[in-house]
Order: sequence, then C-alpha cells, then structure tokens
Amino acid sequence: YPQIFETGRKPRTVIAAVILIQVFNSDVPMDAKDISATMGISHSSVATAAKEISKMCNVSF
Repeated sequence: YPQIFETGRKPRTVIAAVILIQVFNSDVPMDAKDISATMGISHSSVATAAKEISKMCNVSF
C-alpha cells in the first residue's frame, strides 16, 4: 500500500501509525503514548493516522 505515504503526513508519522496498528493486533505491551513519545510525535497525530490507514488498508484497529 504505497498510497499510505501519499496522505500528506510525514513519513515518521505514517511509520508510527503502522507500528501502532501492529501493536494493537498483537500482544506487545505497548500503547500509543509509548510509541508517540519514542518517535517524538503527538499522540493524536499517530492515532488519527492509524485510523486513516486502517480504513484505507481495510485492517482492523
């Protein structure tokens, strides 16, 4: 899905959102705040991007 990088968001926000989606679909003990703090991105940006990507790629989130 290369179009996820054409949403107008910064690449690191897109990567953080993909990580967040993967974390929610696994048993990894992390949450959105951990990811956003580590990557230096606001929690709301990561969450919004994850919602958009999950809809675009038809992935449960």
